[in-house]
Amino acid sequence: RNTSSSKEYGLSVLWSKSVFCVSESGSVFERFWNEQIWVYVNHHSALFDAVALTAYDGQLFVSARDGSVWVRQRLGLELTWIDAKVPASHSVSSPPRVDFDGHLWFVSDSGHLLQCIPSRAADKICQNWIDHHKPFGKCLVAVADASTFQQNMVYIVASDGQLLQFDSSLQEWADLGRPMWTNISPNEGVAVVNGDSEGRSLFLLSTDGTLVELLLDGSPEQSAAPTGFNAHLHSSSSSGMPESRWQWIDHGSPVDDRIAGPPGGLINLRSLFMVSENGTVYERYWDKQQWVWMSHGHSGVPTLPARPVALDNRHIFFRREDNLLTERFWNGIEW
Repeated sequence: RNTSSSKEYGLSVLWSKSVFCVSESGSVFERFWNEQIWVYVNHHSALFDAVALTAYDGQLFVSARDGSVWVRQRLGLELTWIDAKVPASHSVSSPPRVDFDGHLWFVSDSGHLLQCIPSRAADKICQNWIDHHKPFGKCLVAVADASTFQQNMVYIVASDGQLLQFDSSLQEWADLGRPMWTNISPNEGVAVVNGDSEGRSLFLLSTDGTLVELLLDGSPEQSAAPTGFNAHLHSSSSSGMPESRWQWIDHGSPVDDRIAGPPGGLINLRSLFMVSENGTVYERYWDKQQWVWMSHGHSGVPTLPARPVALDNRHIFFRREDNLLTERFWNGIEW
């Protein structure tokens, strides 16, 4: 059974104008820029209590406390919530993850991978639900990435801290193992594609409070890390890797601190943001020579370990311990 203990604080962005969040009572709120001022919009529904959400392509997808899935979309002139009708034999226990084709991916409370194939009908969310079961007898606990890191590939964290790959085109599973020094935490990751070397990286939180990177070298004949974006990093292999092009890289953690929340808020393809155990915001950025940790402190009240979200390359949003939204703004010269 899925025994994931990770907590989702519910932050997502849409169209560089809206930040969505879930309140402690299960209501959904939107912080919206109307071209003049920031305003709040309440999307509360008496039909469910939200626990996690994802905004994508004009729609808002929500996982509810009772294991159901709901979608906020416009029908005619009205915004409405539509039940995605999870099969009665399953209950969703993870945040919604959406791939580029609009397919929804979840983990169920029984540790299965579930896929919702979208319907073309305006008043129906899922044409079909597909149960991809448990691969290798492992209980699945979180979807780390859905086709952002690699097209048609879904990356899932198992309860034993291993990372699994599901090829949605070939319907095949692969076990990518884990770093030799730690396990993978059941959270969403951040995918970064380096266009110069064609290398791809998936940044993930470890159970030890460190940042780890799964690097896929774009050149099949090479096994070393590509030059440029990922150069000069200490790396180590792991059992379970299907080919030598895959590498696990240890980014550690800030001095005298540990990372508590998953990485997010990617800007300029070289900066990631995350929150530490004491509520401090840290940036992990590439200065063209090496990776560097930079502390941003916090805005008076410590920050919750929610995954940060970026509206664009200047606006990064976080959630404070008093449940207020806070923003870190880059003015072009300084934060």
